[in-house]
Amino acid sequence: MEFVENETAYLTSPASTKYHGNTKGGLAAHSLAVIKIALDFSKSIFEKFGKFFGNNVTLFLYAWSKCIECIQKTKTDLQKVREWGEI
Repeated sequence: MEFVENETAYLTSPASTKYHGNTKGGLAAHSLAVIKIALDFSKSIFEKFGKFFGNNVTLFLYAWSKCIECIQKTKTDLQKVREWGEI
């Protein structure tokens, strides 16, 4: 934490220059909000599917991140196809 406080502007930087979080400290506040949402969401998912990972949180979160990457790639690919007029 000492590095973050003394060597970076993380705690005082805005999250954006023109969108939400464009205030002093917005980046840190946004990061904390995202972490809270992710933890709340992953907790509910883990309660349902954790048994498939032997209740190993690290393995579960890795698998979940790969799932999200796949979903994002699929959305991007579908958007490209739509833009090219193939749908």
